[in-house]
Amino acid sequence: ICVSLRDFRRHAGQLAIAGFAGHTIPEDLRRLAKAFDLGGVIFFARNVAEPQQVAELSREAQALAQELPLWVSVDQEGGPVARLRKPFTEWPPMITLGRSGDERLAERFARALAAELKAVGISLDYTPVLDVRTNPGNPVIGDRALADRAEDVARLGAAIIRTLQAEGIAACGKHFPGHGDTTTDSHHELPVIDHPPDRFDAVELVPFKAAIAADVAAIMTAHILIPALDEERPATLSAAIERPLRSQRGDGAGHRGRVRCGADVSARPGRAGRRARDADPRRRGRPSPGQARRGGGRAPAARQGTVSRAAPLRAAGGAAPHDSGT
Repeated sequence: ICVSLRDFRRHAGQLAIAGFAGHTIPEDLRRLAKAFDLGGVIFFARNVAEPQQVAELSREAQALAQELPLWVSVDQEGGPVARLRKPFTEWPPMITLGRSGDERLAERFARALAAELKAVGISLDYTPVLDVRTNPGNPVIGDRALADRAEDVARLGAAIIRTLQAEGIAACGKHFPGHGDTTTDSHHELPVIDHPPDRFDAVELVPFKAAIAADVAAIMTAHILIPALDEERPATLSAAIERPLRSQRGDGAGHRGRVRCGADVSARPGRAGRRARDADPRRRGRPSPGQARRGGGRAPAARQGTVSRAAPLRAAGGAAPHDSGT
C-alpha cells in the first residue's frame, strides 16, 4: 500500500496522545498537532488550576483537531491518583468503595465522576484499576485496588465501566494482566511475577474478562515481567501475554489492539465504548483510543490497534503518560 508522507504523518499522529506542561496549550504542541494531526491529549496535575481553566484547556485542545476531534484524557481514579483536586470532588481510595461491596454505590460514584469530567470537556478516563489486592504492601497499587477478591474487583469494576460509558466517558481498565501482587514500583524498576498461567487465569485475569464483557473502551497494560508467560518481554511488549486479551471476543480480533503508555494501554471500541466515543458527533467513525485498521481504511500504515502515548511526545514539552503514576 502506497501512502503520501503527509498521510503517513497524519495516521501516525492520530495514534498518539500527548502530555505537555502548563495551563495552556504550548506553541510546540500546536506545531506538532498541525504536522501530525494528534489523536488526543492527557491532562496531569501540572495542567490543572480550577474547573473553568480546565474547560477552557479542553476547548483549546479541541481546536488543535484537523479532521477529527481529539480525545481529552486524564487519570482520575480517586484516592492518590487524581489530577483534578478541589473544588472537584476528592474521592477516597477505591478500596473504600470496594469494602462496601455495593454495586449501586459504584454506579453512583461513576455517574458523579462522569458528570464532573464531562463538565470540563474530558472524554477518556484511565480508570478503573482492575488489579486484585493480593499484596497489601504493593507500593504502586495498594489501596487503589477495589478489593482483595477477584470476583469483587470484577463485579464493581464492571459496574463502574458500564456507568461511565453510559454517561459518555470512555473507561480504561488497568493494569493488564494484573499488577496487584508486585513488590516493586514499575515506574522505577521492572517487577517480576512468578505465578503460573493457571493462577493468572483464576485470579488476575478475572476482572479483565468482566471488563471486556462490559464492553470497556480501553485496557492499559503493565510494565511487569511474567516468566511463565514470556521470559524475555514485559507485558506491554509481549504478544504472548496480550494474545489472551485479544482472544476474549472470539471474533478474530478480540480486544482490538493496545494503547502503549511508555508501555501502558490497550483499547478496542465496543458498543459502550462507541457510545462514549460518539458523544461528540464529529467523532463518529473515529478509531477508539487504541484502534486503527489493518490495511486499507483510515490507517493503512498502522498496525491494527497500536497506539503510543509515550516518548514521541516528550517533544511537546511533557513527560510520557507513564510518568504519571498510573
